[in-house]
Amino acid sequence: MGSLKLQHMELQKQVRNLKRDAMLDPVLGMWNRAAITRSLGIELERCTQSGKPLSLLFVAVKQYQDLKDRLGSIAGDAFLLKVASRMRSCIRPFDALGRFESDVFLVVLPGASHLVAAAVAERMRLSLVSRPETIEDESIDIAMSAGVVSSDIFPQATSEILLNQAEKALLAARRLENNHIVQAEAEQVTLSN
Repeated sequence: MGSLKLQHMELQKQVRNLKRDAMLDPVLGMWNRAAITRSLGIELERCTQSGKPLSLLFVAVKQYQDLKDRLGSIAGDAFLLKVASRMRSCIRPFDALGRFESDVFLVVLPGASHLVAAAVAERMRLSLVSRPETIEDESIDIAMSAGVVSSDIFPQATSEILLNQAEKALLAARRLENNHIVQAEAEQVTLSN
């Protein structure tokens, strides 16, 4: 009987580990798209109930694909690990950071107004562009673009609307070339019931 209980406990541990691993980006060890999106939904609901704002940042790093094409996947992954470390140093312990796409990160800032989000985005920009990273003895200047959206600007928005607006802001920032931050504005969206 004791052996059966040990096997059951081991299986439960394996299931917990598999669930955790399914939520993590295998390269960066941070939340993947599904997990960070789920976190956004939970945090938005929590902030809405408590009357606090929530902000999002979509941050894209320009050099990843070129570096990966020139030096290989391992070099590209090493670059993203260093970028993610810098980004993590710019946010609070209870903020969430996840890899949304290959070179795009989503940052969820519970309790942060549009002004706080803009300051976090600027701090992140300065951290990323202030000094190059060395990958395989090559100095790489980091270029980024960011889109910012806040629930205090879009008070009735769902997580899907906030993601959509953050993505639009990111696309606008990318059109401005490197190292720009664009904040979504309310007149860019029509909310329907």
